[in-house]
Amino acid sequence: MAIMIVGLGNPGNEYRETRHNAGWLALDQLGDKWDASWRLNKSANALVAEVMVGEQKIILAEPQTFMNNSGMAVASLMHRYKITIERTWVIYDDAAIGNDQVRVRRGGSAGGHNGLKSIIAQCGEPFARFRIGLGNPPERVPLEDFVLQKFSSTDRDLLQKKIVAVMDLIDEARVTGVIEKTITVAA
Repeated sequence: MAIMIVGLGNPGNEYRETRHNAGWLALDQLGDKWDASWRLNKSANALVAEVMVGEQKIILAEPQTFMNNSGMAVASLMHRYKITIERTWVIYDDAAIGNDQVRVRRGGSAGGHNGLKSIIAQCGEPFARFRIGLGNPPERVPLEDFVLQKFSSTDRDLLQKKIVAVMDLIDEARVTGVIEKTITVAA
């Protein structure tokens, strides 16, 4: 039975390397690992790749809407590929967990994340969440500004370690079912 893995981000070069696009950055690397061939699905407004990993069909998707409209693309793709919400996995940035952490679990609240709010509103629950920790913004930096900042070189190195950890969690979840786990990566 197929699964769909969605990476959240914002379109446009000005957002490409920002914290809020951590989900896209992770999904890009996952697509590279699986030799994905991306194409634009115009009706869903998403970049999509279909891959076979062993005997399992996996749909990779990057909504090309802005974050707060991600649910529209996800709902359209779920309908197109006949994927249930339980077989939908979402990778995204999360300032509510430490900058050195990644976490996976099924369900939960949106926690103020507009991409998750949109998916919950359009698609329902419970989908699996692969969270890439950003940590709290520095004092006097609003969260909205923090997530739209580009990664520093130090944070970029740490992001790469977190992406590898997310990819490992996805491989584990594919084999064993979605798990609940938190991993702390070494800085």
